[in-house]
Amino acid sequence: VFKKLASVIKYMIMFVATVYVSIFFQAVGYSDFHMIFGIICGAFVSWMTLNTIIAKSPKAMFKGVKGLVIFLLVFALFTAVVCYDVTNYDDYVPSENNIRFADIEISNVTYDNTRFDDPKMLAALSNMLKNQQDMDEKGFVSPSSGGYVNFNVNTVIFTKLGMPIARTYRISKYTDGVEEFLKLYADDPRLDNAYSATHEALLELASSGYEAELHVNCNNYKGDLKTPDFATFVHTYLGEIGTVNYERVSKPIVATVDINHIYNGTTTYYSLYDLYNLNWQWTELVVYADMTDTIKLLGIKPEYTHPTVYRGDREVELELSGAMIYNTSEPRYIDGTLGYADGLSRYPVRNISNELAEELANKIAWYNESGYPNVRVFTEIDTDYILRLEYGNLPKDTEEDYYVYDEYGIKATAEAVEYYDSVKYAGDYTYRVYPFPKGYVPETVKALF
Repeated sequence: VFKKLASVIKYMIMFVATVYVSIFFQAVGYSDFHMIFGIICGAFVSWMTLNTIIAKSPKAMFKGVKGLVIFLLVFALFTAVVCYDVTNYDDYVPSENNIRFADIEISNVTYDNTRFDDPKMLAALSNMLKNQQDMDEKGFVSPSSGGYVNFNVNTVIFTKLGMPIARTYRISKYTDGVEEFLKLYADDPRLDNAYSATHEALLELASSGYEAELHVNCNNYKGDLKTPDFATFVHTYLGEIGTVNYERVSKPIVATVDINHIYNGTTTYYSLYDLYNLNWQWTELVVYADMTDTIKLLGIKPEYTHPTVYRGDREVELELSGAMIYNTSEPRYIDGTLGYADGLSRYPVRNISNELAEELANKIAWYNESGYPNVRVFTEIDTDYILRLEYGNLPKDTEEDYYVYDEYGIKATAEAVEYYDSVKYAGDYTYRVYPFPKGYVPETVKALF
C-alpha cells in the first residue's frame, strides 16, 4: 500500500515542482524555450530527488524512466490546454446570477474597501465585461486609444461555487453598459467619503490660519494664473464642488490643483497626505467646467494652442493643415486588410474648414488636455463624433533665419545642417484627436452627416 501511495505522492510533488520551475524559467527568459527547459529541468530533478528519498538510496535515482516520460507527456498536454485556453477559461465571465461578490478597482480610483455585493453592480459588471469581450473578439477598432476614452478594470469575481476569477480588462467607453457601470461605481458612498476627508482637512487648515502653495495643472491657457489667498480658495472651491458622485465627476474637467508646502509660520508640510495621512489619490482637487467662481478665482483662461516644435533654439507653432469630423456612432471592426493602428480611417468622415476646426478646438481641447486626474475616467464623452486635427508645414515667416549649433559650437544655417536632429523635423507632422464631452456637440457638426 505504501509503495502505491508513495508513487502517487511522488507524481503530485513532481507536478507542483515542475509548474513552479517552468514559471521561474519563463519569467527569467520570457520565452517558450525557457518555459520548456524549465519543465524538463523541474520534472527531471524532482523525479531523481523523490526516487532517492522514497527508496532511501541513490541507486534508485534513475528508476522508472518510463514513468517520467509518461509524466512529461501528460504535463505537455496540460500545458497546451492552459496556454491555448482549450476550456475557454480565460474568456469566461460569470453571469450575474452566478456571482456572490467581487473586488473591483477602476484604473487609479481604488477604494480602501474594494468589495461589491450589490446585485445591480454585479449585473452591470458582468454585462459590461461580456459586451467588451464580444467587441474584442469581433476586432473592434477604437476611435481613440487615449486614457480619456479607455480605462482598466481590475477585478476578482467570486462565484457561488467559491471559485475566484482574477482578471484585468481594458474597457472602452464605446462599449455598451459602461456608463451604467461607472455610475454605480461613482455613486457608491465610498467615493464621496474619500473626498470628504480631504475637504474636511482643507477646511480645518483654512480655519486655523494655515497658508499653502496652489499648483494649478492646466495644459491649455494663456495669461498668468492667479495665486489667491488659501482660505479664499478653500471656501470658494468647497462651495462649488458639492457631493462627489457620478453627476459631479462625469462633467468635463478644466484643471487640477495640488496643495503643496502647507505652513503655519513655524512648521511646513509638503502635502496634504503628509499632514493628514490621506491617500494621495484623493488629495488632488479637480476643477470642473461648471465651477465658474473657482475658475475665475484661479485666473484660468483656457485657450486652444497648436503643437510646437523647436528650430534650433526657437520654439515655433505648427500650422493647422487639415481637420476632419468622424462619425463614430456605429462601431467598426477589423477586416483583415488593415491593422488596428488605422483607427479612425474606418469611420465615416467629413472634412471641415480650418475656421470651424479652430472654433471647435477652442471649445473642447482644454477638456481633453486638462491633465490626468484619477476621476477623469468618469468623464462622459459623446460616442457619436470625434474631431481630428492635423498639423504640418511651418508658418511662412519662420521657414528662414533659424539656426543650430553643431557639436563644436559653430553656428550653422539650416540648409547646411539638414541632417542634424534639431533640423530633421522641419517637415514635422502630428495630429490630435479630441472626443467631444457629452452634450458639447454643436448642431453644425451633427448636420455634416
